Amino acid sequence: PNLQRACEACIDLAMHIVAEQKFGLPQHSRDAFALLEEHGVISPSISKKMKAMVGFRNIAVHDYQQLNLGILQAIVEHHLDDFKQFTKAILDYAKKNS
Repeated sequence: PNLQRACEACIDLAMHIVAEQKFGLPQHSRDAFALLEEHGVISPSISKKMKAMVGFRNIAVHDYQQLNLGILQAIVEHHLDDFKQFTKAILDYAKKNS
């Protein structure tokens, strides 16, 4: 649940910034990260990682398939820093634009 909450917090933050900055109307969660990338808020690398995170979150929430524990372990061991990178990029953007 905590990993799911972290995913949802990133999605909510992305959607908020896209709306606040009038970057467009994302049709899906992934689109919000694409719009942030398009407007230079996040790098292509962070955008790609966050879009992958949306896929994980969708599986976790909607149970499209049984959650693969190997994938979950890989995220915990190798991708928690993705959340920090996203947050840092957002904070850097906010500082430059405040």
